[in-house]
Amino acid sequence: PSIQSLKLDARKAGAHGLLSALAGLQSGSVPNLRVLRVNCAAEKDHFVDNLVDFCCNVLKPDVLESLHISGIRSFDTLCAILGAHSASLRTVRADYFVAGHEARFEEGALPLMPRLTSLALDVADVTEISSALALRVLSAIEEPEKVQRLYLPHVEISGDSNHVSQVVQVLNRFTGLKQLVLRFAFMPVSIKELVRMREVDLRHLPAVCISDHFIVAMERWAPWWPAISEVWEKEDSITGLSVFQEQIDFEVLDGT
Repeated sequence: PSIQSLKLDARKAGAHGLLSALAGLQSGSVPNLRVLRVNCAAEKDHFVDNLVDFCCNVLKPDVLESLHISGIRSFDTLCAILGAHSASLRTVRADYFVAGHEARFEEGALPLMPRLTSLALDVADVTEISSALALRVLSAIEEPEKVQRLYLPHVEISGDSNHVSQVVQVLNRFTGLKQLVLRFAFMPVSIKELVRMREVDLRHLPAVCISDHFIVAMERWAPWWPAISEVWEKEDSITGLSVFQEQIDFEVLDGT
């Protein structure tokens, strides 16, 4: 009951038996777990079923503060776990794949997580999220100035142009970001507004690339990025950004 951190790996001996035993405990019998890191190994056997039972039924609701989950196939499964701890989660990282069967996040699936300071959803297939839902998730964060990471390279924000514009505009609340990667189906924002974003909203991040599909901002330039003079030709125009469309090596970027 006093355990505060737990790491599970479905590829390792004993992990299945341990998780099965944990999933069989009484509801609320593990009240103090704060950090959970788990590799589901592509949902091997009944590992994920037991994981959901453990997180949603055995753990006391809203106790997890940090979740790193990988090797999971279902976005719905991920959202069930997030929903059980949405009021307490501060850092969320999910590396998962959907095998092409989930092309869009349902409107009510992704829970609002008001205490977030880091969100990374690295899905293997491009998956669409409505701009309205993205706006609600970002707007629900109570202390956006404490958020250091918004990393959603394959979560494509699309929908009503007004909502898409509001998603872009709400980023000026996130003044403490160290890494920002957002993907858009399109951005109905003028060149003047893109320049303003770089020079005002994201001025604390020296490595910034903005195109009609991506906003990528980091604390430092990756070695393979073009020099700043290649990207910013004039104050009122942007050039050379087409290389970033569908060609950003996000795995390398994430490790820099």
